[in-house]
Amino acid sequence: MKYPFKHLKVKSNEPFNLENLTEELKRRKRGEILHLTLSLVKTWEDFEKISLLVKKAFFISGEKPFNWNLEKDFINPLKALVNLPNLRILFPSSKEKLESLFRERDLLFKGLIFRPDRIILYPYKVIVVDFKTHQLEGQSNLLENYQRQVKNYTEAVFQIFQRPAQGFLLFIEEPKLEEVCFLC
Repeated sequence: MKYPFKHLKVKSNEPFNLENLTEELKRRKRGEILHLTLSLVKTWEDFEKISLLVKKAFFISGEKPFNWNLEKDFINPLKALVNLPNLRILFPSSKEKLESLFRERDLLFKGLIFRPDRIILYPYKVIVVDFKTHQLEGQSNLLENYQRQVKNYTEAVFQIFQRPAQGFLLFIEEPKLEEVCFLC
């Protein structure tokens, strides 16, 4: 019998290490669950029930919560976001007037498909945000890619909705909200 994975290529020059692979898969799954939880946060008031939303995200994703420290890995980092100045612009109160809130939707623009994590359509402007799990200290080229990605999203919504548009990166670990661009 031939080895069934002979065409599988490793992206790294490092020797295969099962422990490293397991950690990478766990890191990615954590990011997916954090993204999913934030997609369930519709209004500012929803942050009060973040524990419930984390559990709902686990249920939706099919991941087993007992494999994780829910407080440390999910709930505390998400609760820490509420202390960021200007975060309410991304998660408005239920009392605020919005035209629409889009969560992780495909946008077709100039023949390309974009998928921002959140678009908030106010009567007077549109906000685009992309969630990132970690800040990228010392990885300026990756950060520049993220910023370019948000600029593309912002240009697309500016053209589509014909109103001023702001683009943001929201970093979950070491919470930070970075305004990337503003078009009007």
